[in-house]
Parts: sequence; structure tokens; C-alpha cells
Amino acid sequence: MSLLDICQDAAEEVGFDAPATIIGNNDPTAVRILRLAHRTGAILAKKPWELLIKEYTFSTSAGEPQYDLPDDYRSLVPGTIFNQTTDQPVYKISPRQWSYEKSGNTGAYEDRFRLLGDDEGPHIGKRITIHPTPTAVETIYYQYYSKNWLTSAGAEASAFASDNDEVIFDEDMFTMGVIWRLLKTLGQPYLEEKTEFDRELEICLAQDGATERLHADGNFPALSNIPETGFG
Repeated sequence: MSLLDICQDAAEEVGFDAPATIIGNNDPTAVRILRLAHRTGAILAKKPWELLIKEYTFSTSAGEPQYDLPDDYRSLVPGTIFNQTTDQPVYKISPRQWSYEKSGNTGAYEDRFRLLGDDEGPHIGKRITIHPTPTAVETIYYQYYSKNWLTSAGAEASAFASDNDEVIFDEDMFTMGVIWRLLKTLGQPYLEEKTEFDRELEICLAQDGATERLHADGNFPALSNIPETGFG
């Protein structure tokens, strides 16, 4: 479903004439609905959708602690960063522990990381900072949530640019999000529509991706030695 379809459906739902176009349309209704569609997408994109997860690898350089994030990076998927050269996890640690370990008063460590501002300034974004500073070329892998939640002219994007742009989320759920926000801005009752949207959002999040099979020993499935039967 395109941006135009979503906005026309939302307009008709609340009793407006459906706008013929959205992008570049100066009609107050079209401008309002476009703004609310942007807000709906931006807020939904902050949820932990598996459909927004991507993989990323980079190579370290000797003597360089900081490395750029992908252009569409929003946030790191917890527990997914590994050094593929050493087959070891790279641990996220607290600011206090980071300071302690960099003080030089302790021994050798496995790789640690934090997301810090560019140490070469200005501080206009985050970079992955690794400690101890790499001394060789190694491959680091992680998964992250992309900030892109629509497709525009066949490319991923995080803002609408054309009436033909399509959101990657469930279309009915997305339209519900625009509708309740539109009702709210008009000063009309919207609680029922928001409740319906919230319920639909919960369903979509629950159906997103696959559920991991849990093991009694807490290990990863591939590492588990707990038998299926014969516990006692």
C-alpha cells in the first residue's frame, strides 16, 4: 500500500475528501496527514522489529579504536557483536567499568566496546569504540536495527519522498496509527481508535520474526546437551 493509499484511507475514515496527491500538496488536510504519517512511521521504527534487523561486519585496523556505524543505523541488537577472527564475543560494558579497565590497573581483557562520540570531534554521532585498541586486522560482526522503514523508488528510506512510497510495516496497522493521530489533532474522540491500533500493534509485534526455542540449561540450542527425555 502506497503513501497515497494510506493517507486517502485515513482521510475518508474521519470524514474528509480523499486528497488526490500528498507530496507537494499544500492543501491543509494533505499537509496534516503527511505529517502524521511521518510521525507514525518514525515512532513505529523505534520498536524492536525483526524485519528491521540487518547484519554488518567491519575490519579493525592496528592502533585504531573507533569505527563508523552503518548509514542507516538506529540501535544495536543486544548481544550480537562478535569478533569473528577470535570467535569470541565483544562485551558491552558500563561507563564506570570502561573507565576502570582503561585506567591500566587491571590485566588483559577480552574485547570490550561502547558507543561513543567521535574522539576526533566534533561529537556529532556515535562510533563503535573497542578496548583494548586493536593491534591487528580482525573481523567484527554485529546485528543492528535499521532506521529505514519504507521504500522509495526501490531504495530504503526513513522519510516519504513520493506518493508511491511504501511502508514496510503492516498496512492496516499503519493506517490505524494515522487515523487515531488525525482524530486527536482535530480535537475529536480518538481513544477507541487508539486502543484498536495498540491492540493491532501488539499482534504485529508478536508475529514479527520467529520465537526462539528455550532450553532448560540456558544454553544456545546448538550447544545444549540436555536430553529430550529421561530426566528422572
